[in-house]
Amino acid sequence: TLFHMSPLVVGALVKLALDHLTAGGDGTPWMLLAAVLGTEVTRWSVLIWSAWQWQGAWTGWNSVPRVNALTSLATGKGPTAGRLPGSSGEAVSRFRDDSHDLAMVLDSWLDMAGTGLAAIVAIVVMFAVDAKAAAIVLIPMGLAVALSLSLGPRLRSWRRQTRLATSGVTSFIGDTFAGVLAVKAAGAEDSFLRRFRQLNAHRAETSRRDQMGRQILN
Repeated sequence: TLFHMSPLVVGALVKLALDHLTAGGDGTPWMLLAAVLGTEVTRWSVLIWSAWQWQGAWTGWNSVPRVNALTSLATGKGPTAGRLPGSSGEAVSRFRDDSHDLAMVLDSWLDMAGTGLAAIVAIVVMFAVDAKAAAIVLIPMGLAVALSLSLGPRLRSWRRQTRLATSGVTSFIGDTFAGVLAVKAAGAEDSFLRRFRQLNAHRAETSRRDQMGRQILN
């Protein structure tokens, strides 16, 4: 939040410097320019510190859900059969993708908190300077928000289909490893490969659609 808000401070300092020059002030406002420089140095120092903090947070966000899920499966009381919504092979994508998606939500909201607060203050300042110009600037922003909201249900549907297709592939691989002797004994290698290619082709189709949706949203 400090990193995203600090450009507003720079803007305020630059305004004061320009007001000083416009009003015919004596000399160059060195103190204001020094304050601008100090603010920028502080801003990028905050970013370096934040990046260091984020690395530990990112590792924790990805690790803690995986550790907790594995602990539940390995040491929790009662049967483990119903604790994951799929096969043991599908658990690979659960441990990998679900925890990553949770971490991405947290990471996105970190930036959204800072940029959102900065945007609110910036919009207020813009309206105080020139309401008509601010309104014109907000029109494309409003259209982008409306389009994003309208795309939401479709994008979520595409993401669910992608996750199901990925889980199908990982589940099939896991089940095949578990029953590899049966596959070899039955001479079913060709059938296995044919089914594997079908699952991968379906996964590729859903993944392309999901990627396209994400790029449209961006």
